[in-house]
Amino acid sequence: MGGRYLRWLRNNWRHWHSMRKYRSSRVLVGTRGLALLTCSLLLLLAGCGVHNIPSADLLALYTTPATAGTEWLWASQFSSDGHPLGTSQRLGVLGPVAQTELATRGPNFVTFITLGTKIISLSRTQRVRVVAPMPPGYYALSVRWWPSGLLAVVESDKASHVQIWRWKHGDWQVLRKSLPEGIVTLIDGPSAQPMALIVDPHRVYTVPVFSRSLQYPVLNGGSPQGTAGFAGLREVVPYATGARGFGQWTATPQTPRGSRQRFVSVQQAVLEMAPGSSLWGLTVHGMVPYHGTKPQWAHIRYWPAPMQTTMVVEGRGTPWLLILDGASQGIWFNVRSGNYGPQFAITMPYPDVVREVAIIAR
Repeated sequence: MGGRYLRWLRNNWRHWHSMRKYRSSRVLVGTRGLALLTCSLLLLLAGCGVHNIPSADLLALYTTPATAGTEWLWASQFSSDGHPLGTSQRLGVLGPVAQTELATRGPNFVTFITLGTKIISLSRTQRVRVVAPMPPGYYALSVRWWPSGLLAVVESDKASHVQIWRWKHGDWQVLRKSLPEGIVTLIDGPSAQPMALIVDPHRVYTVPVFSRSLQYPVLNGGSPQGTAGFAGLREVVPYATGARGFGQWTATPQTPRGSRQRFVSVQQAVLEMAPGSSLWGLTVHGMVPYHGTKPQWAHIRYWPAPMQTTMVVEGRGTPWLLILDGASQGIWFNVRSGNYGPQFAITMPYPDVVREVAIIAR
């Protein structure tokens, strides 16, 4: 884009300079001409950068110690490049929750947040309201919004297996009563259908929440990285074997087993899958696009700056998501254009601890 802009400037300057010998009635010269040229350049530059600016902001959820060992959960809004916006909002006492997916973007600029014992909503005007209280002995570990309703991963005091519930029309409905043991994450499956990804140290289960026709085989062996992506109906799951072995597992519904592809080294291995309509993989060096289920290493988008810690993908890629480099810093990435957005770093004073950074509507 920079070379094209310079060529445009050079060509238009030559044209303007060559036309100075003609009458002013045929060309714009002097102050008016320079004003027009300046305005055109500003519009061109604005057009160059508009696609790299996320149309969303950040919401930092952080905890502060309270009495008797409890914690308060707070919310603070930041611009896409990490500048504070407004004041912090106290949400309530934090109960048992998961490590991720505490918040989810809902309709009408509303963000749903789980406190464990209840799910609350945070409006665009920072109004806090209880949306869905949990029955005694049940806890909403994480939440995700779909047009079909608000889904929650639910844990019970009396059972070791978690469940999938849906809050709709003011009531809870149990969708999946007993899932395999493991860490459960709600993800977008084929055609954005909700799926439950269950990961234990050696297996991955992919369970549809509604459709019983999307029955995927179980990944056995290796250490799954905890994410999955979909190219049509084909599932892609990165995994590791030992300290230096890395690969990906692909599978289709209604088949007895999947297939494995080994990567050459960790320097050329997909470590996580990024959600979104366009399939991308996260690597040590940057984001790599996929063609079908194959990473296109020749088209990798290298990190603008070195990453410092283990990276985590946050968001749903519509089209922006976050690559978190630690708990509260990272960079935006657009899965549609393949461009990076602004970097950000959110800091809180001691003893506050950031639990999650989420994307919210602007």
